[in-house]
Amino acid sequence: MPNAPDPAPVRLPRLLPEDFLAVLADALRHGPATAARFRDPSFAAPRDFGAASCQSLGLDPEPCAAAFLDSFTLAPQELPLSGSDPFRAWAKALATHTGGLPRAVRFRTSGSTGRPVPHDLAYELLVHEAATVAPRFPGAERVVSVMPLHHCFGFMFGVMLPRLRGLPAFSALPLPTEELFALLRPGTLVVGFPSFWDAMVRMRAPMQGILPLSAGAPWRPERMDALLAEGTDGAREIYGASEYGAIGFRCVTEPGLSAETPFTLLEHWREEPNTAPDSRRIARRLPQGGLGPWFPLPDNVRWLAPRVFFPGGRLDKAVQVGGRNVYPARAARHLALHPAVADCRVRLMRPEEGPPQRLKAFIILKQGHGPSPALRKELAAWCGQGLSPLEQPRRFTFGPAIPQSAFGKEADW
Repeated sequence: MPNAPDPAPVRLPRLLPEDFLAVLADALRHGPATAARFRDPSFAAPRDFGAASCQSLGLDPEPCAAAFLDSFTLAPQELPLSGSDPFRAWAKALATHTGGLPRAVRFRTSGSTGRPVPHDLAYELLVHEAATVAPRFPGAERVVSVMPLHHCFGFMFGVMLPRLRGLPAFSALPLPTEELFALLRPGTLVVGFPSFWDAMVRMRAPMQGILPLSAGAPWRPERMDALLAEGTDGAREIYGASEYGAIGFRCVTEPGLSAETPFTLLEHWREEPNTAPDSRRIARRLPQGGLGPWFPLPDNVRWLAPRVFFPGGRLDKAVQVGGRNVYPARAARHLALHPAVADCRVRLMRPEEGPPQRLKAFIILKQGHGPSPALRKELAAWCGQGLSPLEQPRRFTFGPAIPQSAFGKEADW
């Protein structure tokens, strides 16, 4: 399959105040410092959220306003917002200030390998991307996103896609509740992530005829098959990353086909020509014509044909320790050889966690072994036998399973 022709130019749709309000509502409902204030069902939908304010909820308006404006790459001095004004007024002020056309939208990585890193995607690129993805959902009549709207894929499919298609859009917490079930009907595109879909299957949620979409983390074939067995209209998966957006897409139509259905590179990407599959890079097609910079995919990828691939594991990425490149995955592989270790992960410490620029390890022990001072010393000695001083973890944490975020991605510890 050759590189697809450049997508036709798309008129930039203006975001409405309710779009900005929906993003603000989700950011506060999911924020670690504010989520507890919004457990009341009356704040489940943005339309109910608009009458609230920082003052009425007892929230500090400064960080709330700064975070809201930062999502659209604005600083507080560019648009002062009052803590006594309802959130609906904040959304209207931002829509007026930007004309509904923000310069860019700021997304952050999950933070699974350290502090979340901000990445700005130009608004016109997001529109261009949504336009190339939208035709893949011809039967969608409405959109329900449980992926937070301040997340890259939540914004893309919960805000941009319904705005382009003129579809009614709803957001809900990623919980299998009666409130969510009431939104589900045949023809509903539901935007979620693997662990959410697992919970929906366990709860035997009403999913007949809905269009499931999963993003943000790998979806295991057997879990996708379990969802399809519930009578959904196929199962769709996006492959991508916060810093790049949506890269690949696949749709599985019936149980048993998940493991053999590859991803197709989306039309707003071009493959680097005349390169071997194991070194192939991609570049974004720009809306005004031409290409952005070439870069490698964030995972090991097995190319089956031009524009057709299966993602593999994450690439071994180097981190800086003592001014040198160190590979945490190499340290993890060495630790996993210890007789007491069932599985482990190794990452870079944050500055507040210990010695600057040193590694830490999370370890799952085999049955019959328990964490103890003696075992910590034994593991440190084991690392000293096979790793250079800079590769040796300086902190060991133990647990029964690798921590995961709400989206089913590996989380920091």
